[in-house]
Amino acid sequence: MRMPEYRIGLLFSTSGPYAALGRSALDGALLALDEVNATGALRLAAEVADPRGIPVEYERCAAEMVTRQGISHIVGGITSWSRKDMIPVLERHGGLLWYPCPYEGFETSDHVVYLGACPNQHLLPLIDHVAARAPERAFLVGSN
Repeated sequence: MRMPEYRIGLLFSTSGPYAALGRSALDGALLALDEVNATGALRLAAEVADPRGIPVEYERCAAEMVTRQGISHIVGGITSWSRKDMIPVLERHGGLLWYPCPYEGFETSDHVVYLGACPNQHLLPLIDHVAARAPERAFLVGSN
């Protein structure tokens, strides 16, 4: 019996300003595909695209995948703007983005599966942990 095969898109910047994060994310996604394929239940074939950390390239690559390559599931994006650039394409063409990174929260789309934590899922437990120890001073440092 022939095992069913499904094509999915992997859309990570493996060059440009987000190359280090993108390569790590792509390696993780490819490892997960290998693990799924090793079960023998089905086969996942990856179509990989590198938007090079250029905002308009996320939209273009996503459009290429869903319209020309017939891919309906894309795993990818590292930054919020990359995710937001892909959403309109996926909404127009019925695609689904599996977004693996943390995000800000306060956003929903029927075309995105948010896999990463939002702030209340990783900061609030940390604040509870620190507050329980009643420190005299505490600092929360972030990039924004």
